Amino acid sequence: MTQDAMAQLVANTILQGSDAMYGRFLDVTSGAQERFEQQDWQSVQLALKTRIQFYDHHVGLVSQQLRAMLGKEHATRSFLMAVKAAYIKLLDDYPRYDIAESFFNSVYCRIFEHRNIRRDKLFVQSAQGGRIPKYPTPLLRRFQSQAGIYATLERMLDSTPFTLPWRDKTSDLKRITQILQARFGPQLTMSFTLEMVRQPFFRNKGAYLIGSSIWPINAAPWCYRSRFLSKVSSILMPASPTVMTSVSCSASLARISWFTPLSLRP
Repeated sequence: MTQDAMAQLVANTILQGSDAMYGRFLDVTSGAQERFEQQDWQSVQLALKTRIQFYDHHVGLVSQQLRAMLGKEHATRSFLMAVKAAYIKLLDDYPRYDIAESFFNSVYCRIFEHRNIRRDKLFVQSAQGGRIPKYPTPLLRRFQSQAGIYATLERMLDSTPFTLPWRDKTSDLKRITQILQARFGPQLTMSFTLEMVRQPFFRNKGAYLIGSSIWPINAAPWCYRSRFLSKVSSILMPASPTVMTSVSCSASLARISWFTPLSLRP
């Protein structure tokens, strides 16, 4: 087999491993909302550990497979660069390229035992140039302003997939409206759009609604945290727009201390 053919085989093997890992990851995360609504915090912690174990398990499987496929004669710079080049081509129009690139790095480090680490052989920065992946379903819901900020926010909250009722949606809406009015003032009288990620982000005992407010001349990101108490829900905290500019990935959302809390409901 030629070097290019072997490099292509290795690249395919790594990406298949990444896909297998992601499929099992989805199996676990698909139950996140149910665990949240049932307040099954023990299962929430178990699911977190399971997801981490899935990643490590599949990195190990692919690494073992590649060790069996390859000999020491393949541990050359030209071959490693050929593998990376073949992998980059596989990621053209691939929606989860960021996860796939991280998985590639993990397999590489596992095989070489964290030696021979070079920027040109790994994905230190994405090879996709920051492109936005194409997804079959739109990731955002958009709500054009109608009859003021209160009514627009209400339509937004009503679109969430939660199956339990809000504890006191009216009070929550009033509080959010007051905070937005204090922060943005006259801008709220202008035509604006609220954008919200379709699915909440679940982390520990919280669920996060993530989106942005868009005006003709400005935009401000936001994040609302929801917690279910006694089988009812209440929004607890909107994030500071200034803080949210630094929140660019789901891992960052684990740092709850970044959010500015409002008064908790009993």
